[in-house]
Amino acid sequence: MGGTTEQSRNIISGNGHQGIIVRNSNATVIQGNFVGLNRAGSSILRNADNGIDLGGTTNTTIGGAMAGARNLISGNSADGINIFEGMGDVIQGNLIGTDSAGAKGLGNSGYGILVVNSSETIGGTTASAGNVISANGILGQGSAGIGIIGDPRALQTGNKIQGNLIGTDVTGTVPLGNMGSGIAACDQVDTEIGGAAGGASNVISSNAENGIAIGMAQQGRIGGTGFLVEGNVIGTDIIARLNLGNGLCGVFVDGANVLEQIIRNVIAYNGTNGICVPDKTINGGPPGVRITLLSNLIFSNAQLGIDLGPAGVNPILSDQRLGAGHANDLQNFPVISSAAVSAGNPPGARISTADASITISGVVPGALPNTTYMLDFFLDGNCDSAQGHQSLGFIPVELGQVSFTTDSSGGGTFTFMFTIPSSTTSGGFVNGTATDPLGNTSEFSLCTTVTGSLPANPSISSVMRAGKNLVVVGQNFDSGAVLLENDIEQKTVADPQNPTMSLIGQKLYKRISPGATVTIQVKNSSGLLSNQVSYTRPG
Repeated sequence: MGGTTEQSRNIISGNGHQGIIVRNSNATVIQGNFVGLNRAGSSILRNADNGIDLGGTTNTTIGGAMAGARNLISGNSADGINIFEGMGDVIQGNLIGTDSAGAKGLGNSGYGILVVNSSETIGGTTASAGNVISANGILGQGSAGIGIIGDPRALQTGNKIQGNLIGTDVTGTVPLGNMGSGIAACDQVDTEIGGAAGGASNVISSNAENGIAIGMAQQGRIGGTGFLVEGNVIGTDIIARLNLGNGLCGVFVDGANVLEQIIRNVIAYNGTNGICVPDKTINGGPPGVRITLLSNLIFSNAQLGIDLGPAGVNPILSDQRLGAGHANDLQNFPVISSAAVSAGNPPGARISTADASITISGVVPGALPNTTYMLDFFLDGNCDSAQGHQSLGFIPVELGQVSFTTDSSGGGTFTFMFTIPSSTTSGGFVNGTATDPLGNTSEFSLCTTVTGSLPANPSISSVMRAGKNLVVVGQNFDSGAVLLENDIEQKTVADPQNPTMSLIGQKLYKRISPGATVTIQVKNSSGLLSNQVSYTRPG
């Protein structure tokens, strides 16, 4: 239906029911059409129901990643795309809720895409496979950019949402929003939002409610189990610089969710918390547990970076078993006693100008005996003290994840060393989370001030000949500094007149062949390296 050229395009608008209806078919292809707008794709000429309505379909393709395959599906009185009991259908490359340029909001009145009792792929990991899904819904009616709803009696499995722009324009930088959450999903098993593959990341920003809502509290529907939310940008633009926050939480995980993974996302600027895991649903269901939150860069949200259970920072439990029956068992966050930078590097670490070290010590309070916890630490230059245990104030650096095992009484002090960028010469803050063996991750710890300072990096400003030698001029050379020629250490002496600013590579000029070009670098005794400079001996 339609095609990839302008001549094959259908204008399917102004109808009294759905624009396109497909029932119980296999391998139908719908490409290149305008559904709900005028011929120019610039103004609404709505269909009175869903733009595209599929039922009982398999392997249907709506759009595609190739040029011209994109459908424009906007302005319809219900959902842009509605799929019921489908299997293996693919929705790619479409503009859903915008004009033909992907710049202006001309939303559908319901969901942008609603998938019910189906197993589908929305977007993809290849170039141009992602959809733009924005400006859909009516404020206060709960419609989302994407809705994924299963049957509570038999949870749906295997939906994938990858590579889409949900709530922005086609550039991923201008807010258009959806009037509910960006993605709302319930009664699902093994749904994948984003992923580790290149191109899988979704941008989910500027939506009126949550960025992602796993479970629908207002309907008493659970999220399910086995969600993977990985590698997405939530609340900011495609390169994580602009404030495009969602109105509520970046990620909301309602009660009765189990074994969900929210990992390696950027979550920023959202109107409440970065990640919210409340204690129970409005119908009194059990709290979400085993919600694993690792390697997320969470910053500049209006309230907490992670909020478990009751609103606000959780008190530290004297015995972790007291947290049973609450969100993530109210896992205690680590208490960091000290964080200090130094010039030393962790054993075996690569030494370069980008390396320095930070040592963090502390405890996991109330921990269980002989239990191994995963600790995840972050570094940043700012911490909003008025928000206590909230995420750090700018884009943080993840220092790393380490395992810590308690002693037979549940005690023990941890001390770990991490490699950090040497641009952190002093100051800054660290915080972290703790995750128990079942996958329950804590809120963030209190931001702790980093102490200590690093020696400044050596730097080269010029290289010149002096007889058989090469003289390297720069700054911040220490008493044990040596010259490297193509990464090989050379016999070096310091200029006695300016030892911190001038080094002499003895007979180094003589060993370079006429016309040859080499790379010159300085390595201080601390292991810090200078910039690299190319030097060519005249022929």
